[in-house]
Order: sequence, then C-alpha cells, then structure tokens
Amino acid sequence: MANDACRRYVQEGIVCPTNLLQNVFTSSAVDNIDHNPSSISLKAAFHGTGISLFQHISEDVQGVVQTFDQSEPILKCQSKRVPLLPESYSNLPPAVLRFSEPDIPLVEGELSIDMSSFPAVLKGEFKWLNICG
Repeated sequence: MANDACRRYVQEGIVCPTNLLQNVFTSSAVDNIDHNPSSISLKAAFHGTGISLFQHISEDVQGVVQTFDQSEPILKCQSKRVPLLPESYSNLPPAVLRFSEPDIPLVEGELSIDMSSFPAVLKGEFKWLNICG
C-alpha cells in the first residue's frame, strides 16, 4: 500500500489517501502533536502534525471511487522498503514574519465589553470540573 501511495505521488504529484472519494465535499482538521515538549534532548521529544479528513457523503452525492493507472509501474515493489518522499514533505522551513514590525490596522471607535453574561459563561467553563471530580 505504501509503495502504491508513493507511485501515485510520482505520477500525480499529490499525497492523498487512496480510499478518499472524488467529487465529495471534504473538510479537514489539523492539529499539532507534541510528546514531552519540555525534554532537553530531541531523542525524548516528538513534534508532529495530525491531519484528519472528513468526507460529507449524502444521498444526492455518493462520490466517485478514485482510479489509479497502474499500467506502468514506476517504482519497483519487490522490496519491503518504501521509497522516500521528497525532502520538501519532511523538512519544512520555519515560519517567520517577513517584517520586524507587522502592519496592524488602526481601529476606530470605542471598545465596549458587556460583562453581564460573563458569570454564566465562566460557570459553564468550569462545569466539567464538577462532572470529572
């Protein structure tokens, strides 16, 4: 399966689960994964990204199964080793501001906050503590 995914990347230039349907609205959730971020060595820490894809199938929209041309094998599959993807998929440059001072737009008008609903909202925020305790 991994070799098929790599072959597909070479042919189509994308990395995508092979079981995703085409022509279906697809949404995603992305979050960072940190294990032991306070570690002082890289051997004991891990930082990654979790990506979940959700396809919204309905009676009207069932989607189309992806087709994949395997007539020309690009990668040899006799090996148990999976070829590496390009370095751009694993070695990303750090995100930095292009300017030392970001351009923050001015806000005109008066800022007012309605604090009357704050106690009820705060009570709801701490409700889970009573459930778990």
